[in-house]
Amino acid sequence: MKYLKYGLCLLMTGSCLICFGQGLGPNKNDDLEISSVSGQASTNIVMNKQWLYRSEAGNDWYTSMVVDGISIDYSFLKPGTSRTWWLRNPFSGAQSWGNAGETYMGIYGGNLGIGTTDTKGYKLAVAGNVIAESVKVQLRSAWPDYVFSKDYTPPSLKEMEKHIKEKGHLLGIPSAAEVKNNGIDLGEMNARLLQKIEELTLHLIAQDKKLALQQLEINELKQNHKL
Repeated sequence: MKYLKYGLCLLMTGSCLICFGQGLGPNKNDDLEISSVSGQASTNIVMNKQWLYRSEAGNDWYTSMVVDGISIDYSFLKPGTSRTWWLRNPFSGAQSWGNAGETYMGIYGGNLGIGTTDTKGYKLAVAGNVIAESVKVQLRSAWPDYVFSKDYTPPSLKEMEKHIKEKGHLLGIPSAAEVKNNGIDLGEMNARLLQKIEELTLHLIAQDKKLALQQLEINELKQNHKL
């Protein structure tokens, strides 16, 4: 076993970070190995190394971070080439985990990204499918029971038809292009769909009453004709 190729004591200078006299260069992707541990497991060489790594050009610790990686062969010679790695940025508080050049998961400013490094400001961003036994969405906005209030007038069927012919989608529902570009909010979309169902239910009730009245009139006409 070989331990601690370089010490972990870090000092600041006017031009770069140094570790026992060795400096982290000022260029993007410069690295400085600060720790190395290796040993043999069966026929494989297991290696654990740690570097200071420069993510952007600079001469201070604001653009530097720590990369820790584990490999089972000699490919682990530079940051990002190991079989598994862990990156820590002390300035932004970001941490990420991955394999070789691929990021599996990261925490960026308190936001968690799985399969992506860009959370777009969301607390959780997942690039891929998600499975769960249960998902609860608690809306702050009103649930559309207001459709059944006496003061609410649903759009007429003619208005719906006109909008569909002109826009190609239901009134109050985003278009396919909008969904492709912006995605959908599940809670908001469920509320909008319920609103459409409730509006259509009111139309069905009105149609049913109209048909019932017409049937009464037909029955009366038949009765009068017999007399």
